[in-house]
Amino acid sequence: MRYRKLVAISTLVAFMLVVVLCLVWLFKVTETEVIVSGEEVSSLYDYANETVDKCAEGKSIIFLSEKTIKDELEKNPYAEVVSVKKIFPNKISVELKNRVERFAYISAGKYYFADENFVLLRKSEEFSASNVIPVEIVGLQFDFENSELGKKLDFSSADLLDYSVTISDAIPDKFNLVKSVTVDGKKDRLYFAMVTGASLEFRFGHPDYKASKEEKRRAGEEIASNALNAYNRYLSLTEAEKSKGYVLCYLTDSLSVKIDYSETEPQREENAERKGCGNRRRFVENNGNDSVTRHKLRPYSALLRR
Repeated sequence: MRYRKLVAISTLVAFMLVVVLCLVWLFKVTETEVIVSGEEVSSLYDYANETVDKCAEGKSIIFLSEKTIKDELEKNPYAEVVSVKKIFPNKISVELKNRVERFAYISAGKYYFADENFVLLRKSEEFSASNVIPVEIVGLQFDFENSELGKKLDFSSADLLDYSVTISDAIPDKFNLVKSVTVDGKKDRLYFAMVTGASLEFRFGHPDYKASKEEKRRAGEEIASNALNAYNRYLSLTEAEKSKGYVLCYLTDSLSVKIDYSETEPQREENAERKGCGNRRRFVENNGNDSVTRHKLRPYSALLRR
């Protein structure tokens, strides 16, 4: 009886082994298809073909995981995987989009290149790129160096950078119209320099210096959400105005967003030590070549309209 059981088990195991071998042989991957869209696709196309062939070589389509192929392809930060499909009996089809460098963040003497969706593509000691918008960061700390390639930059801990994403997304045809961006952490401002010569300037200073962090955050989001209105104001300028000056977007004393145009940038420097002086601010006004320091109890918005 024991002998018969061993024979039956052995026969079953042998049968299963034959079935598995047949499946491997019958459904062995013999054809791969790679589709790459976007700009400058040749290098990514070669990489994708090589990667898919390596993943599928000698394997049955039944036991091949789409996720494995996707993970391998995404080791190249320029590869945006659209789909990975198994087509029975023996074909693997992969579709990708080539990520293109669109922004160059300049921080601590290094350059960090990202695509239009703010996915980090590479880090470099040199500015070796064309058709990108340089984003200069002043007076603001962000850990680009430890950000992961192939992943979207997480600016949730840096409000100004987060606002810059909102504003960039709101500007149509920005890659043809925006010359450069400056993120000024010292002044709490964003400057979008246009190719015509004028700039869109977003001022995130809150008129109430006692405002809570959450209130300042909500105010900043409100200013950033008016980016399209500021852009439309820029479009309404005359050709002469577009060649110089600033479209200012800021919060008034009544906490409403206002958009103005000024040929020169109004200068304001707030005194950090208020020492119980109410709304007193330290203003720096430029008169000709002279700088004059004045102390006045002026409304915040009145200065911005100058």
